[in-house]
Amino acid sequence: MASNRDGGGQQSTAVQSSIITEAVTNLVAAINNSANGSNTPNTTNNPNARTSDNNISSQSELSRLFGRASRRGSQLRKGSKRKAEERSFTRTFCIIARKNDTKPPTVEQKLMLYKAGLQEQPITFQCQDSKEDVDLKIKGVFPQLARINGYEMMVSSHRLLKSASFGACEALQLKTSMGTGKIYIRPVQKNLDLQLNSPSSQVDNTEKCLECNTAVPVSELRKHLNDVHKVFKLTKYSYYLKLGLFGNKQIAGNLNS
Repeated sequence: MASNRDGGGQQSTAVQSSIITEAVTNLVAAINNSANGSNTPNTTNNPNARTSDNNISSQSELSRLFGRASRRGSQLRKGSKRKAEERSFTRTFCIIARKNDTKPPTVEQKLMLYKAGLQEQPITFQCQDSKEDVDLKIKGVFPQLARINGYEMMVSSHRLLKSASFGACEALQLKTSMGTGKIYIRPVQKNLDLQLNSPSSQVDNTEKCLECNTAVPVSELRKHLNDVHKVFKLTKYSYYLKLGLFGNKQIAGNLNS
């Protein structure tokens, strides 16, 4: 009886194994057919049809695989670009010319800074830039800072400047602790010389004086008219007065022109 039970158990196990194997095989075939979009009727008896179906299945499988790889590559490239942009940032820097100023520059001061080549400038940093890297980039844009022996970076709060860093700091600190507004740079020991290496002081437009037809720099033209031609007109007035000709309308008109 025991041997009969053992033989019946082995036979039952074999049947179960066969059923499971067949089920797995059918399941794999169904998955393959679903992945290949196979809803076509059975073409087992037609070799050409089977070859065509195989080619279509292969092509669709390749398109699916390579399409997925292409999309994945595009996503990776976009992610890398986004990460690169996150690693860099830009801030606008504004120069304070005098060491004791506590407010941002006025319009007149900005004009003087512009004439001296010290107008506001954007500077781009990498997040991993060291303190020395930040200092080099700032002085590369504003070389005059190398001659003042020390500066501090400041931010504006309610139109008043407050110190954020004495000298340069690491780029990450600059990004996280100074906000996204303008960063002001103020000398510590001595004022900036706005006349030194001023591009507008080296080149000046000239115009001809309408009185004497002489080319005079525009910046000195008003002084030229007041100092030269006003004296000349007074001399003519004295001369005509001595001759008793001041009542002549033509002469009076020339003096008033």
